[in-house]
Amino acid sequence: MIGTGISIKKNLNYIRIILSFCLILIAIYNYEVFIQSPLFSLIYIFLVLISNIVFLFVPPHFFKSIRLHYIIFLLDVFLIVSGIALFIKFDIPFLIAIFLTMFMAALSKSSGLSFFIALVVNIIYLYIKVGLKVSIDIFNENFLMNLPFIFIVAIHSTYLAENVEQETEEKLQLEKINKFLAKKSINLKEKITDIIDFMGNIINSMNTGVIFIDNDGMIRLFNGKCEEIFNLKNSDIINKPLKECKLPENFTQNILDVIFGNKDIKGRFELKIGDDKYIMNYIVMNQQEINGILCEIFKL
Repeated sequence: MIGTGISIKKNLNYIRIILSFCLILIAIYNYEVFIQSPLFSLIYIFLVLISNIVFLFVPPHFFKSIRLHYIIFLLDVFLIVSGIALFIKFDIPFLIAIFLTMFMAALSKSSGLSFFIALVVNIIYLYIKVGLKVSIDIFNENFLMNLPFIFIVAIHSTYLAENVEQETEEKLQLEKINKFLAKKSINLKEKITDIIDFMGNIINSMNTGVIFIDNDGMIRLFNGKCEEIFNLKNSDIINKPLKECKLPENFTQNILDVIFGNKDIKGRFELKIGDDKYIMNYIVMNQQEINGILCEIFKL
């Protein structure tokens, strides 16, 4: 799993502190450049210092983004290449070595291999210098000063590649989890639908009428026996206000009295529908998402 923003920020700042120290050390060692180009030298040193200060004050949660890591990495590569060009001299083999380090780090995706990568690239760098028949003394201070930067780039780029790999793996895992949950959700919805249909079939097959009216006075359940008792179709009743339905006046009034608290939360009353008499038992339900009056109607 990718480290926290705090740990990533700490690791990157450690790398940048080492890098900045090496860059400033080169600038001090090649003090002649200050004499020849004081403006460019001061601007460069200012950029190195101000970039460290800015990233020190960036909130840790921003460091969890790979984009910020890319920005810091590219900035540091620019500072390394421009610093070498300014204070030592522009070195094509060194530039090749930097890009070779980045390439090998991207393939390895392991910060544990950074030292080995840097060692290999330093050997290749030396071979290129000799192969190009460049007069070189391996103990020359300018040549030796280039070598630490290859190690820094190796650490920096392998750490970046490792985080990118881990982030990619986490995204793939999240996608798998999302697909699994989506499939489970579909199966659960199908099961709930089956249960509702099953319960509906049971209620519709009952020999007593069953009605449910919510606290807003909307009829939510009207079974088959109720259609027979009231001589009304389910489609004309369901999800419609009680007052708008053509139900017996004494039924409507009694239900409204219960809703407005004028009757007990549990009881019964008689209904007369045509020449027939019915008894209606009711109970007020207030349980989480089920709020309303459940009624049972049967013939005397």
